[in-house]
Amino acid sequence: MNFEKLFTDFNVQLAYVDGRLLADLARENLEKPTKEEMFDCIANKEDVGKLVKIPTRMFKGPDGPALAAIVIQKNFRMYKAREAYKHLRFLMKKAMIIQRRFRLYLFQKQTKDRVEELTNESLFVWKEMMDEFQQKWPAIK
Repeated sequence: MNFEKLFTDFNVQLAYVDGRLLADLARENLEKPTKEEMFDCIANKEDVGKLVKIPTRMFKGPDGPALAAIVIQKNFRMYKAREAYKHLRFLMKKAMIIQRRFRLYLFQKQTKDRVEELTNESLFVWKEMMDEFQQKWPAIK
C-alpha cells in the first residue's frame, strides 16, 4: 500500500507526510509497511483520518463506483445468506418436530404390540390351565 493509492482511493486532497518518520520506517522495516504504520507518518492525521473514516468519501476516488458496487453486492449476498440460514433453521425445527412425533408414534406402537403380546401370552396360559383343569375335573369331583 503506498500513499498515492491510499490518498486517491479516499480522495484526500491535502496530506502532510513526515519525511523523517517515513525514512525511519523504510530503514527499519524491510517488509511492506502496514496501513497503520504508513498512517503514523502523516503529520495531519486528524484531517486525513476524518476523510478516510467517512464512508461516503470511500467511494469518491477513481475506483469509487466499483468499490460501491462491491459493498452493495457484499451486503446483498450477506442478506440473502442470512435469510437462507433463517429458513434452514425454521425447516430444521419443523423436521425435529416431525422426527419427535414419529419416534413417539413408534414407541406407542411398540408398547401397544408388547401389551397385546403379553395379553395373548397370559390368555394362552389361562386356556392351557383351563384345558388341564377340564381334563382333571372328573378326578377332582
